[in-house]
Amino acid sequence: MANSTLPGQRVASRVAARQKAALPVRIAIYLRVSTRNQVEGSGLDQQEKDARAWIEFWFRDVPFEIVGVFVDDGISGKIDNRRDQVKLKAANAAGNVDLVISQKLDRFGRTMRDIQRWVWEMNDQGLRVVTADGRIDSQNEMFELVLALLAYMAQLEHELIFSRTFNGREAKIDAGGWAAGPPPFGFMLEGMGTKEGSRTVLSEDECRVLAMGAECMIDQGMNYSETVDLLNEKEMFTRSGRPWTVGNWIKRISHEAILECCVTYRKNNGWKNGTKQDEDGNALYGEAKRIPMPEVFTPERREALNEVIAKLSFESRRANSEYPLSGRIDGHCGNVYIGGGVRGEDTRVYRCKGVDDGCDDVYLDATDTETAVWAQLTTLLNDPKRIEMLAKEWVESLPGTREKHDERVMTLRAQVEAKEDEIADVLLMCHKNRLPDRVREKSLAKPNRELMALQASLQEAEAWLEDYEATQQEAKEMEQFISSARLRVGDLTLAEKSELFAMFDVRVSAGNHRFKKRSGRPCPVTEWHKATRHLVPADIDEDDWVMVKEILSGYVAKSSFTKTTIDLRLAFNGMFHRLRTGTPWNEMTDAFGNPQRIRERQLTLFQRGAWKAIVEVLNQRGGGTPVYVAPTIPPLKITGRVARSLWAVVGEEGLVEAPEVPPSVRPEDGPHPVLTAGFETTVNLIGNGMYALLRHPEQRALLQESLGRGESGLLATAVEELLRYDGPVELATWRFAVAPLRIGGVDIPVGDPVLVVLAAADRDPARFAAENTLDLARADNPHLGFGHGIHYCIGAPLARLEGQAALASLLTRLPDIQLSPSVGELRWRGGLIMRGLRELPVEFTPEGASATG
Repeated sequence: MANSTLPGQRVASRVAARQKAALPVRIAIYLRVSTRNQVEGSGLDQQEKDARAWIEFWFRDVPFEIVGVFVDDGISGKIDNRRDQVKLKAANAAGNVDLVISQKLDRFGRTMRDIQRWVWEMNDQGLRVVTADGRIDSQNEMFELVLALLAYMAQLEHELIFSRTFNGREAKIDAGGWAAGPPPFGFMLEGMGTKEGSRTVLSEDECRVLAMGAECMIDQGMNYSETVDLLNEKEMFTRSGRPWTVGNWIKRISHEAILECCVTYRKNNGWKNGTKQDEDGNALYGEAKRIPMPEVFTPERREALNEVIAKLSFESRRANSEYPLSGRIDGHCGNVYIGGGVRGEDTRVYRCKGVDDGCDDVYLDATDTETAVWAQLTTLLNDPKRIEMLAKEWVESLPGTREKHDERVMTLRAQVEAKEDEIADVLLMCHKNRLPDRVREKSLAKPNRELMALQASLQEAEAWLEDYEATQQEAKEMEQFISSARLRVGDLTLAEKSELFAMFDVRVSAGNHRFKKRSGRPCPVTEWHKATRHLVPADIDEDDWVMVKEILSGYVAKSSFTKTTIDLRLAFNGMFHRLRTGTPWNEMTDAFGNPQRIRERQLTLFQRGAWKAIVEVLNQRGGGTPVYVAPTIPPLKITGRVARSLWAVVGEEGLVEAPEVPPSVRPEDGPHPVLTAGFETTVNLIGNGMYALLRHPEQRALLQESLGRGESGLLATAVEELLRYDGPVELATWRFAVAPLRIGGVDIPVGDPVLVVLAAADRDPARFAAENTLDLARADNPHLGFGHGIHYCIGAPLARLEGQAALASLLTRLPDIQLSPSVGELRWRGGLIMRGLRELPVEFTPEGASATG
């Protein structure tokens, strides 16, 4: 062990390096209290006062700066990822902190495992860890031994407190009392504060509500919704005096206290709020206990109620395997979506659990949602190199390194052996000197405590190594499973897809929670275009109209042309416009004529076969476009990860913004973007591009002339130039230096964050001639609008096509489009990364219509 590096020596290097460079030591203060009462008291203030006193004493002659006070208020130390603790870890991983101080060691956690793992991880990354009570300093050579002892004692103290609380609660339950918390609906507590303790009795008022609800369901055959409506109408409300919701009523009427006349304490149901279990499925804090409850209904009435509940629940109940995204879709109200049964003719849907409590999140078509998510995951599955790399990152993202864990285990083993030798020497000395038992016990008390603490630390360190082995094995199994799934990606079952969704911890959120799916009877013309894939023809000009009238004469009477007040050619163009854009008839303007009369005329032509004949002839000219297909689900933001750092992010945001404290290159818990896509960047490309063209009429004229000649070359270079000149993304996401850099005369140390300003790079005079000039014909144009290297946008080809199609359509169909003269200062969207207009006021003259804005 002579060549091993002591933990304290590693930690001292970062602080020493700052002092050697005459830079202030960066200190973070960590505070935590477990209960709300402690938050409202003086606990946090005293912790911070003690920490600052330690800093001011020990750094009185050393420059320092407090870079942050991280506070977890009202959060138990047993929770693994506390909010500010995670932020502190991220700041340390980014190299922004040199020392962290807390009042006492138990502020970092309540169990020996929690404390040691957290301190080890911070220490291995170079952070000096100290406590204001002077007991812990990772710079001290006795750090590992002291840490083991104090962590061991902190756990013993926690277990003692728990044991007292646990035993008192057990005795109360065994005596027939109520354990804790409010009783179920229909019951009340009696005897609170007495020596005998509280017990449950029936609440007459609440039992009347339950009786009325049961009568509605059993005797009148009402469903849940009808029952709730009647209860609310009679003002028979909940315990808190609020109207019933369906979800709330179901929970109350189907509670085991009502149906089984008991309450199970420490219920082992596998739910989030169920009793905690060990790895073997055994309850951690004692076996389940059934607390008897008074009868609300007779046995016959309970049996009838059970039958009704089972019948009402059957239609909407579906196994989770039929809904692989159940519990993985986040609602805007804070609840999650679950499989919601069927609607209409066998249409599976997901519904937000908060809907029953007034949430306005919409139902999501299950098939369409699963298809959208699966399409993004398939993109990742079909990249074996990416999967292999991400699996490697997953293993490497575990806190610390394998080498440091090996070193720690060897150090602890040596310390255990040394302590055992010390105890053996004491025993031998006592035996030789025939010392009495009380002296021997006193002599062994301290080394025995130290040995037990060291053995516990060694066991924890060895368990950490086992985690590494297990993670590596899981990574291999993940690659094997994905390889198998990739070969038959097209025919995976819902259960297998569910396993992949779980493997990548897929999370989904809807971009617009008030999205409304088109309702009513579908348009037969639109459905015909979808089914036959006939394109929607380009608008009809004067020459085409002669041909169309000849076709129409074979299907309609001559009076249809001579006696109508409708401009039929303009009406046809209105029909085409609706099919291209998806504009509902009730939202069509009068620019093409009366929308209702045009709708009736189109339906007549379709029923007589004239529509098909006209579409087929007109499409021979070319220029047709696909019919608009209305979305059945809102835009989705999809995220996923494997363990800590395998992240696949697909979202309407386009790019993922960095958190408040920049994460490290491979953050432990934060998102690590590996895939992004969406529509906002393309929207901004079109908006920014049109704004640039409208402000440069000579460039716009060149492009319109080129399009008029049917050329596409200038259109392609125009989109590239618009991406350079005023692109939709101003800044790249956070980057962190993995090696010392010197850029533009500035030294960037390892771990420091870097923001790349793409907009500035695209105006670099050293790379672009006339960098501030819009030149649509620019040939040498290596802009960074789509990023660079491994982060190059995989959706670039699609974005280019969308940009070209949009600009070509706007400039050809609205040739005189111009900025509205009334436009004042334009408003831009907020945000650091994206650049786009909130709106672009324009005026134009649609062909064959009067000027409009």
